[in-house]
Amino acid sequence: MGYVDTYSYDQPTVLIPREGTITNIFYLDEPFWNIDTIYYTEIDENQFLPKYFYHFMKMAALTKLDTGSGRE
Repeated sequence: MGYVDTYSYDQPTVLIPREGTITNIFYLDEPFWNIDTIYYTEIDENQFLPKYFYHFMKMAALTKLDTGSGRE
């Protein structure tokens, strides 16, 4: 990984892995730059709070959706 001088997104967000452990979800509330193995969410705070979405996703049964070949 090299150096970047810009960010991907600068609002509160929930990061959801695309590869690897689908349950390894993160909450960020500072500017960041992500790579292509994780999605970030653009959340309308007039609809619901990003921290709420984070906790909801952490409680969801996401392992049922993980079809990656690396899972045993």
